[in-house]
Amino acid sequence: MVCETIPSGLLVVQVHSARNVLETYTCRGNLWRSESMAVVGANVIEEATNKEQAIGDLCLVAFWALARLAELTYASECGPIQFDQSLLTLDVSFTKDPPLGRVATLTLQAAKTASPGNPKLQILSKQHHALCPVAAISRRLQETGGMQTSLFGYTDSGTRNHLTRWAVLAKLREVFSGEEYRGISGQSFKVGGASFRHALGMNKEDVCRLG
Repeated sequence: MVCETIPSGLLVVQVHSARNVLETYTCRGNLWRSESMAVVGANVIEEATNKEQAIGDLCLVAFWALARLAELTYASECGPIQFDQSLLTLDVSFTKDPPLGRVATLTLQAAKTASPGNPKLQILSKQHHALCPVAAISRRLQETGGMQTSLFGYTDSGTRNHLTRWAVLAKLREVFSGEEYRGISGQSFKVGGASFRHALGMNKEDVCRLG
């Protein structure tokens, strides 16, 4: 990814694959930090491990959903998971919306704003570029092979591994190792996604309702 701020204050963000520019964003505001952290998931890693692919997809969803990592990750890496406190494959549904196209709805049981029997519903619409959260969710479901298990996990040698908050943060800190990226936390994607939407014209009240 390449970020460039030109004299007018317009921020230009380009997302690159190995060979091509996949998408260019232009927006005003101080998005250098938040946007670059958010697009770690868009490294559209062609030679990534199963774990790295899962982390990349989780990052995309966290960014667009304005979600904390704790809402999308799991308490332990292996073994049984708490169905009433975890995001599972069965917590995903898809619908078609005429103006938006394919829409994914996540039922977040562990959202900070959720209450017993009243989970948070997070709606994500299709994006026509490499940073699409609906495509990321579809990849995760395809990876499970139809199994009812963690949405954000991966299978190696027949063993299902769930992404923990600490594992995701460790990978982020490995990728973003420079001084300018100090302070990456579980809320970095929530803050980055909110900043991005606000810079694109969404008012503060609507951003707050989303997050």
